Amino acid sequence: MRHGRWIWLFVALLAAGTCATAAHAEQRVALVIGNSAYEHLPALASPRNDAAAIAEKLQRLGFKVTVAIDLDHAAMGKKLQQFRHVLAHANTALLYYAGHGLEASGRDFLVPIDADLADAASPEHGIIDLRPIIAAMQHGPRVSLVFVDASRDNPLSGASLPPEAATGSPAEDPARLVILLATGPGRTASHGEGAALSPFTSALLQHIDTPGLKIQDMMTLVRDDVTQSTGGGQIPWSSSSLDRDFFFAAH
Repeated sequence: MRHGRWIWLFVALLAAGTCATAAHAEQRVALVIGNSAYEHLPALASPRNDAAAIAEKLQRLGFKVTVAIDLDHAAMGKKLQQFRHVLAHANTALLYYAGHGLEASGRDFLVPIDADLADAASPEHGIIDLRPIIAAMQHGPRVSLVFVDASRDNPLSGASLPPEAATGSPAEDPARLVILLATGPGRTASHGEGAALSPFTSALLQHIDTPGLKIQDMMTLVRDDVTQSTGGGQIPWSSSSLDRDFFFAAH
């Protein structure tokens, strides 16, 4: 009887360990931000709706999602810092941002709702450099995904930029990053009017949960859809250094 109890205990512990390992291996986390209600820039109708739709879709795909709407500089910095803290424990990490954006001096920036472009370098109400966020995402998860639905033109007219932040040492395994941006360098991105979603997010939602679709193929489909729906006025830009296949939805 004692021997049987030890066998039962061993099997129970083994099963618990296996479940814990599987849960850890499958852990997917996402931070989804939608900025619409800008104070010093034109308000945007669709980002809050885009973010809500993406968050719902990611939850169905097994992501633990934090969704945040209309963040000022302080709140956006806090959410991004909290996101960094969970990266080490995630197998897959995804950042989605919809709102105003810009590119200057080869750097892409996200724009909080209280940003004043006349003082873009301000630590209190300036713009937020995307590069350190991407660097942080390369130091933890096996796969890091960055989707940005924003323009990449430069409206700053010589205004000072935030100083470049140190990004730390290079990731040990850099072959795990996918970046998909709504448009190419120096170009603008269309946002939806009223309740309509943006062309980029609409295309992303159309394909992201297709069973057995590799992310590289998904990006091609998104690019084709956006190019067609905007009459060639907007062509998404992507970069991938994955050395493995990744699927949002299993076969």
